[in-house]
Amino acid sequence: MKEKTKYWVIADTHFGHDKMLTLAGRPDNFEGKIINSCIRLIKETDVLIHLGDFCIGRDKFWNEWFTRNIKCKKWLIRGNHDRQTDTWYLNHGWDFVGDSVTLNRYGHTILLTHKPVDSLDAEFGINVHGHLHGDDHRHDDCDFDPYWNKLIAMEHEYRPFDLRKVVGR
Repeated sequence: MKEKTKYWVIADTHFGHDKMLTLAGRPDNFEGKIINSCIRLIKETDVLIHLGDFCIGRDKFWNEWFTRNIKCKKWLIRGNHDRQTDTWYLNHGWDFVGDSVTLNRYGHTILLTHKPVDSLDAEFGINVHGHLHGDDHRHDDCDFDPYWNKLIAMEHEYRPFDLRKVVGR
């Protein structure tokens, strides 16, 4: 039987962060690419899990615009740039806000976080996370682990990724 709810993941969208053009080599229209792909791919019955660093600056504008125009359940896993209170995010359109979430899907226990988590003594099989950008940005604060499955918007053509495919690779 085909799954009715599809889980999508995306990380480090950094809406409104102009420095991403020079620091990370993103194209001028990276925000539009992300938004258009979310609108095109995600259905109302789906869940989009954002793995943090949603925007930098103009929080009210970006959160309200995104949550109003992307028609699905939206979960925010806090990143180091997501500095509003949980209540603020919930009042601005998010359906869930937390530091992590664990899902038992597709034959795996999946821990979804912003920063990678050390797998020692872990109660999960796979850690899907963001935080590590396409260059060496932030790699110095992490030792690589085979349980990690990083998700970077720019490495996925500025679109959300089907969680089933992420854990299957």
